[in-house]
Amino acid sequence: MYDERVADGKIDPNVVRVIWQTPPYADYNWSVRPDLDEKFGAGFTDRLQKALVDIQDPNLLRALPRDPLVPAANEDYDAIREVAQQLDMLR
Repeated sequence: MYDERVADGKIDPNVVRVIWQTPPYADYNWSVRPDLDEKFGAGFTDRLQKALVDIQDPNLLRALPRDPLVPAANEDYDAIREVAQQLDMLR
């Protein structure tokens, strides 16, 4: 976002400086039902994930809108889960 605003001339990098950056995290995940392999055959979930992650077409990626899609796992959300627990946001 910062780089885009600098490129658009909306932010002057000589005036505004970055003091902290959020560490990378998996956002906007796509989840599938746990029974898809049972319904569509062994390995279906893995093949679906590979098909999505392998998308290279810029028009498709723009429609999603992610560039590129990356695989994610439950563990990728551990830091967010820990903060939510500390803030008593989970039931």
